Amino acid sequence: MSNREQFDWDHRIKYLLKESFEPKTFQHYKRAVGRGLNNARTFLQSTEELVPSVDTVRTIHQYGFGSVYGEAGDFRAFGQEIAIGRDDARGAYYSQIPKELSLLSKQTSELFREASTDQLKARAVTFYHLRYVKTHPFLDGNGRTGRVIFDYQTRTLLGTDRRIDFSYEEYIEGIQRAFSTGDVSALAKTMTGVELSPDLAITPFPLKLGEIVVTKEISGGVNLKVPCGEDVETAQEVEGAILSPRLVKAVMRGEKVAIELFESTSRRNALIDIDVSKYKKIDLGKGLEIG
Repeated sequence: MSNREQFDWDHRIKYLLKESFEPKTFQHYKRAVGRGLNNARTFLQSTEELVPSVDTVRTIHQYGFGSVYGEAGDFRAFGQEIAIGRDDARGAYYSQIPKELSLLSKQTSELFREASTDQLKARAVTFYHLRYVKTHPFLDGNGRTGRVIFDYQTRTLLGTDRRIDFSYEEYIEGIQRAFSTGDVSALAKTMTGVELSPDLAITPFPLKLGEIVVTKEISGGVNLKVPCGEDVETAQEVEGAILSPRLVKAVMRGEKVAIELFESTSRRNALIDIDVSKYKKIDLGKGLEIG
């Protein structure tokens, strides 16, 4: 077991396992997931979906991790925000995951339609993988399900001999470079073996997630960024929402609080998302209800 695998096992994986999964050892887990991911590859190939639908993404994860995780196939939910990689970058806000995957599907399909050369094909599959990893739809297994999809895309578009062995360090360095500079060429070369010309290093669509965020000034010039719910198409729909004075005090005390604005909650209401044990809801006309 590598140091990275040991860390993941000790700090995350073993706490997500089904109660019925025995024996609870890393070796047993790794074998079970290996079999599951092979089944996921077979399933994806049977769908012939070069760009998987939202439901297909769920099913890939279910095949891959259904024997070890009770929530396999379920997207991250209420309160399950996640940090990604060495820089602790944030994945998509939980309510935005289906929307992000649908947008990714549309954009990648357009790139595939226009991909007339190996360079364009390599850039397109790299773009999909980067945005999928950035979205991070599941609590665990995002990189592995993403690579199942990537392998199918590269075999279909670039040929069966294009699967490349690469180190985890090369992979992470390529991802970090892409997210920090927008240049996907290093990751494309690492994962597909195709070298992109400089004019193709930047993808036509942004790597940044499309989350809608409204900025609210709360006190003393401090701004609070508020993610919008999935029913909000534009920030203007909730720009009139106000923040409870009691919530503002909680934020200023440094408590971990996040709000999500929905059009359906009207201009006066919002929903507390993170700490459900402490915060039940917020009615901005009456203040914060404490559980």
